[in-house]
Amino acid sequence: YIVGLRIASFIFLGGVIGFGILVPLFGLIRGWPGSGDIVEDFYTIWSSEIRYIGVGAMIVGGVYTLWSMKDTIKDGLMKALKAA
Repeated sequence: YIVGLRIASFIFLGGVIGFGILVPLFGLIRGWPGSGDIVEDFYTIWSSEIRYIGVGAMIVGGVYTLWSMKDTIKDGLMKALKAA
């Protein structure tokens, strides 16, 4: 278990939201690309829209994690500087 069940479930949920909710929603609101192949249309919407939403969610999660650990990081840096 590299990431654990909790993090793995978040990753899985992100995939379900992206492919199961957001891609069809973008297709209905903005229109399907119209290639005639539903798999290609899904991939086109995912690669041009949904991928960036996922990256933004990961960035927000990383910033939130760093912010919540700021005291621990500060204490660790202070101890490292004192030891040097």
